[in-house]
Amino acid sequence: MIRTGRLAVGERVGVGFTSRAGLAAVFGPRHPSIALHLRALRALLAPRGITRVQIDPEESQMTANDTREAG
Repeated sequence: MIRTGRLAVGERVGVGFTSRAGLAAVFGPRHPSIALHLRALRALLAPRGITRVQIDPEESQMTANDTREAG
């Protein structure tokens, strides 16, 4: 699954984290994850029309419309 969300301005973005601690702080400690190079993440997001990746977002930066998409 690919984690996506929307910024407050409505822009759809992919979400990536540089540490497991950062991911756990936003999505909880049991959220599944795998390590991906940024290029690989961008390649997975491109077919969905998403060109921006938010790295290490804080929970407050993402709207309640966050989604998981099959990758």
